[in-house]
Amino acid sequence: MSVKNPLYITFLALILCTSCTGQNQSTGIYNGKQRTEISDDSLLNQVQYNTFRYFWDGAEPISGMACERINANGIYPENDKNIITTGGSGFGFMAILVGIERGFITREEGISRFEKNIRFLKKADRFHGAWPHWLNGETGKVKAFSAKDDGADLVETSYMIQGLLAVRQYFNNGNSREQKLSAEIDTLWRDVDFKWFTQGKDVLYWHWSPNYGWAMNFAVEGYNECLIMYVLAASSPTHPVQTEAYHLGWARNGAIKGLTTKYGYTLTLKHNGAPEYGGPLFWAHYSYLGLDPRKLKDEYADYWEHNKNQTLINRHWCIENSKNFKGYGANCWGLTASYSVNFYSGHAPGMENDLGVISPTAALSSFPYTPEYSMQALKHFYYDLGDKIWGEYGFYDAFSQHYDWYPKQYLAIDQGPEIVMIENYRSGLLWNLFMSCPEIKTGLQILVSNFNPLKMKSLKISALIFFTALLSINIAKAQAQQSKQSVAEKAKMDKFVAGLMARMTMDEKIGQLNLPSIGFDVTGPLVSQDVDKKIKSGLVGGVFNTYTPEAVRKLQDMAVKETRLGIPLIFGYDVIHGHKTIFPVPLALACTWDMALIEQSARIA
Repeated sequence: MSVKNPLYITFLALILCTSCTGQNQSTGIYNGKQRTEISDDSLLNQVQYNTFRYFWDGAEPISGMACERINANGIYPENDKNIITTGGSGFGFMAILVGIERGFITREEGISRFEKNIRFLKKADRFHGAWPHWLNGETGKVKAFSAKDDGADLVETSYMIQGLLAVRQYFNNGNSREQKLSAEIDTLWRDVDFKWFTQGKDVLYWHWSPNYGWAMNFAVEGYNECLIMYVLAASSPTHPVQTEAYHLGWARNGAIKGLTTKYGYTLTLKHNGAPEYGGPLFWAHYSYLGLDPRKLKDEYADYWEHNKNQTLINRHWCIENSKNFKGYGANCWGLTASYSVNFYSGHAPGMENDLGVISPTAALSSFPYTPEYSMQALKHFYYDLGDKIWGEYGFYDAFSQHYDWYPKQYLAIDQGPEIVMIENYRSGLLWNLFMSCPEIKTGLQILVSNFNPLKMKSLKISALIFFTALLSINIAKAQAQQSKQSVAEKAKMDKFVAGLMARMTMDEKIGQLNLPSIGFDVTGPLVSQDVDKKIKSGLVGGVFNTYTPEAVRKLQDMAVKETRLGIPLIFGYDVIHGHKTIFPVPLALACTWDMALIEQSARIA
C-alpha cells in the first residue's frame, strides 16, 4: 500500500519547490541537479516522510512488519527479502504513529496496518512470550539469527514492546475498534515472562533456544543498548523481576559506574568494550526511543547528560580525525553499528573501531541531544552528498568517502531511530506516549530512585530521623520480648546491656548511629570511604546497600571477630531517594520480618 494522503503530498511538493523567504538561499546537488535550500522545518518533514515510507511502502506485504533490510537494486544474495526484524518492527510502529501525526497517512490507514501487525504477532513463533530476532514474514516462523540463536531474543522483544506500548497508549482512549487493538497489545505485553529469563538469578539473559536451551548463556550487563529491557522487566504487570536484577545484573553491583572524560565531556557509565570513548551511538538511541532520558537519573548516571556527552565525544572524534579519513569533519560525523566496507561493524570512536564509515542515522537520531550539530550534518548529507546517499526511503545506511563506497542499502534498525528521534526532538510524541504508561511509571519508581513523574520536592528525612525510627522499633521489640521473660532473664539482659554500655567509649556509642553506604559513592548521610577501618574501630553500627551474601558475611565477620566489643552490624537497603537523602520506610526489614513493626517504622518516619 502506498501513501495516499493527497493533501500532504501536495503540501510537500510545494515546500520542496518553493524557496524560503527571509533567509539566504543556497544551493546543493541532489540527484545531479542544483536545488534551492528549503527551510529547516521542511527539510525535517522531507526526511521523516521518506524514512517513514520504509515502514509503510517497504513493509513485508503479508505481515505488514518491517523488513530486516531493503536493497535498492532488489538483489538479496541470502534470499531474505521476506525476513522481518522484531526490534526494527517495534521502531517501525513508532514511525507509523509519526506518520499519522504528521499527516503522511490517515488514522484509519494506521489502525488497519496495526491490526494486521497484531494478527501476525499473535500467531508468530514466541517462546515464553518473547519473539525471536527474525521471523519469516510470510509464515511467522523463526529464522535463526545465528547457529544457536533460533528462539527467544529478549532484547529485540523489548524493542518491540517499547513500540507496542506507544501504540497502545495512542489508541487507548479511542473508539471501540481502537480500544480493542489496545487490549490485544496489552495481552501480548503481559505474556512476556521476563522473570523466566533470569534463570532464577539476579540478571536477565538475552537468548533462549527450544533446541539448545540456555547454551548461548548471554547475561545482559551494562552499559550498552539494553537498558529498556530492564525497565520493562521491572514494569511487567505479570512477570516482573526483582530490583536485584537491575543492581546486581545490569549495573554489575555498581561496577557499571566509570569516569572517562574526552574533549571536556564526561561519561559516568562504563561502556562495554569501549570504556575510553563510549560505544556506538545507537546505545544512546534504541532504549530511548520511548524511554525519556530527560527525566531519567539514578545512582549511576544522569542519562540525558550521559547520552548528550556520548554524542559530543563521537562528533569530536570525527572532527579530530586521528586516522585521517577523507570527508570527516564538523558537518560529517556519526559512528554507529551499520553496514560497513567489510559487510557490517559496530563503528565507534577509537583507533580500532573507527573504520572510515559514516552512518547518517548516528547524527540524525541524535537530534534531541545535539540539534545544532545534527542539523549541520543533515544539511551536508542532503545538499552536498544527496546524489550518492539519498534514496526512496531516506538516507542509505552508511557510506565512506575515503573508500568511495556508497551502497544503496537500508536497515530497519537504523531507519527507525531517525524518524522517531527527530520527532521526539520536534514534539516529544513517542516519549510522551511511552512515559504515560502506568506500568512504566511504577517500574521506574522501583528502579530509578530520582525518577518522579509528579516532580515532588526532595525528601527532607535526615539520617538522624532514620536512626530514631529504627531505634524506636528495636526498643519496642525489646520491650515486647522482655514482658514475656522472667524477672531473672530481664535482670540478666539489663546487666548485659549496662555492662556493654559501660565498656563503650563515646565514639563507639556515636558510631552505632553511623550508617555508611557500600555499593554507591554517595547515598544517604555518609561517603563510603575507609569503611573497613571504621568497622574495625567500632565506629559503624550498620551498613547500607550491600547486596550480596558474600559481602554481608565478610562485613559481619569483621564486626563480630575483629572489633573490640564484637557488636553485630545491622544491614539496610534504601528504596526511595530524595536529593542525597534517604527515606526509612523499608528499613525495619533489616532487623525483623514483623509487618506490624515495619508499618510502625513508616508511621514514625
